[in-house]
Amino acid sequence: VVSTQSTGSSGINAEYGHPGKSKGTGPSKCRTCRTNRPERSHHCRQCGFCVLMMDHHCMWINNCIGYYNYGYFMRACAYVLIGAVYGTVALWPELVAYADGESAMFNIPDLPNICFAAWCLSFAVTIGFTILNLWYLSL
Repeated sequence: VVSTQSTGSSGINAEYGHPGKSKGTGPSKCRTCRTNRPERSHHCRQCGFCVLMMDHHCMWINNCIGYYNYGYFMRACAYVLIGAVYGTVALWPELVAYADGESAMFNIPDLPNICFAAWCLSFAVTIGFTILNLWYLSL
């Protein structure tokens, strides 16, 4: 996240443009915060400042996803996917054993319902984050 708040006489404390790919047109003025901003940056209404190569404002991490933290965001999505796949695979054999009447784990009342609900949630997260990761990788 690149803040373009004024720092005295220098104007801004951010680089102009995308590192290594500057068009040479110089900074532009943000209409909302009225400060100079780097090229290819957008103003975030939730954060209140301009973000270089802003993708979106993520409500789960309460931060903008942009040039400097896009890789961290992708890794977080991948780790959630790995955890959801693990939960789905780990719960499946017990659910099959319970359906066959061979499970020793389900001697507690309502535990099969809780386990099935956890498996459904894990499976839904697996499908959702698989689609999300494939979409982001295609960009």
